[in-house]
Amino acid sequence: MSQSLPEKEKKRQEAIYELITTERVYLSYLYLVRDDFQRPLLDQGLINPAESQSIFMEWSSLLDLSQSIVDELTQRQANDKGVVLAVGDVINSHIVERAGCFMRYCGNHRDASVLLAKRMAES
Repeated sequence: MSQSLPEKEKKRQEAIYELITTERVYLSYLYLVRDDFQRPLLDQGLINPAESQSIFMEWSSLLDLSQSIVDELTQRQANDKGVVLAVGDVINSHIVERAGCFMRYCGNHRDASVLLAKRMAES
């Protein structure tokens, strides 16, 4: 980040950097859940595909959405040589386009938790 930036802009750039970093971490957690939990549970036959869909509803959509946001923000950061002019348009365009996966995931959370607890108790 350029040292010639005014203090207010430096703070803004720090916040943007934190947003991008946080989104990358969130994306890594989404992959971790898929690779270390969902797939092994399926591969070992501990849950069937229908149960996987119930427990991990919209997971691939959440992954795709987060990956798209990270890719676009990272590209913007690289193109702007570290001084990012805007990020809201990136997030807004993706969320508006695909917010349904969040709503379905959140709406299903309670049922998914109950099913997962039931399957864990049976194992």
